Amino acid sequence: MTRYPIAATKPLNATPLLCAWLTCGALSFFGCATPTGTTHALESRTLRGQPVQITTIAVPSHLYTHVHAFAGSVWATRGSVWGLPKTVRIDPNSYDVVTLSRPWTAGSPDLLIDDDSMWFSDGMTKITGRGDLYRRDLKTNRDVATIGAVGSPFAVGDGAVWAYNRYTGAVSAIDRSNNRIRQRVVTRGGPYGSMTFGAGSIWQLAFEGNVSAWDLTKGSVPISVVRRIDPRTSEIIAQIPIGPYRPTDGIAFVGGSIWVLGERDTGAKPFATRIDVDTNLVVATIPLLRSMESACAVHSAPKTPVYWDGGVWISTFCSAIARVPYVLVKVDLRTNEVADELRLPMRRGTPDSLRLAAGEGALWGFDHRSAIRIDFQDPSSKD
Repeated sequence: MTRYPIAATKPLNATPLLCAWLTCGALSFFGCATPTGTTHALESRTLRGQPVQITTIAVPSHLYTHVHAFAGSVWATRGSVWGLPKTVRIDPNSYDVVTLSRPWTAGSPDLLIDDDSMWFSDGMTKITGRGDLYRRDLKTNRDVATIGAVGSPFAVGDGAVWAYNRYTGAVSAIDRSNNRIRQRVVTRGGPYGSMTFGAGSIWQLAFEGNVSAWDLTKGSVPISVVRRIDPRTSEIIAQIPIGPYRPTDGIAFVGGSIWVLGERDTGAKPFATRIDVDTNLVVATIPLLRSMESACAVHSAPKTPVYWDGGVWISTFCSAIARVPYVLVKVDLRTNEVADELRLPMRRGTPDSLRLAAGEGALWGFDHRSAIRIDFQDPSSKD
């Protein structure tokens, strides 16, 4: 496999972090700008020499989840050992970074962005037991509505925000025009992050039998199914078997299809399953391994499929002794095969896949201390 050499390295106009901690705390809404990092121009063999520009933006160090590039900004949620998660907001042009506070949560922080609002819950756990949903105005950073006990938001569609209560198994549609619950759909429950909305239906990833989160932690590979649910009747339209699967990310509606990412056995072999929404059939089970070489032993933990640059990009990491680079693979939607692979420079932190988002003019990834902007030059713009 040909590596993608760094063709040039040049520093951007980096701005030192001048704000003191107390100042940033007092101005939590406006925040403080962070250094814009360094840009590397790379060349991808399978993109026929199409240049790829990488911009690294320093962000507060922590594990980032729920990344969005929408409504004029890039957003990501980071957890907190004190139960006080933060939302990071990045200007995609100036690269200014703002840290926004959120209410205390006893569970895993979540985040959903639509045209004018930020939606998040208080982190439902068996202790708190509520999962209240908050709607916050993006311009003022003030809460404008609270919807009680509906759980975590997972999708926007059909004029509603969809939220899943993982203890009652109920999905609620919150009308965006009046912040009221338009309908409730009772499901059979499933793992956290197991819902998405697309093609007018609710889609749910579930396991056959009694599979606990502890079983998944121990490496269990359960038999999995995807259920398609009519949100108006609560009836299961289709139940689609996808075989033994240990999911490493939630189910997603991307590029007009349903995607489930995970590993098919305990040997950390990553796969993507693509389901056609017109036929309710699995149209492809795609191995995400591109090649094997001494510098890259195993690609694993596929996450966050996003549509960009004419294909679906999936984040994995490449594990080897003392070397854990991030690897992004591009799936061609016509052939259902991995058509490209992009390695990013190694970064410090716990080995894991990047969280990806597509929008605001670029493909974005978050590791533990950086936001990474990836720009592909349009071949039609070349002389």
